[in-house]
Amino acid sequence: LFRSIGLSLLPVDTLSESLGGTSWSLRRVLKLIEQRRSEHALRFFLAHLDGSLLLQALSALRDRDLDTGLSRDSWSFMTSLRLEADVRAGKPLLPKLPAVWPMHA
Repeated sequence: LFRSIGLSLLPVDTLSESLGGTSWSLRRVLKLIEQRRSEHALRFFLAHLDGSLLLQALSALRDRDLDTGLSRDSWSFMTSLRLEADVRAGKPLLPKLPAVWPMHA
């Protein structure tokens, strides 16, 4: 997870673009964070994305299943709504925390 988050800091234009010529993409990093259900890791990840990538990532968290039309993952969906509300309210995505990372959500 730490390596993938480090790779996610490389400059790209889309979530699916390769990071530094590796098989990793921001979409893959996001998927790994979703699997771990770590809100702290998600906040850290999102806090380091620029405006358009941040919006893409929040939208990706709300992806729907193509067959059913239902939310793909309820944790991702609900967390994205809460984080987007924080962004719209001008709250920092990554609150000031002690210099202890990672913290488990």
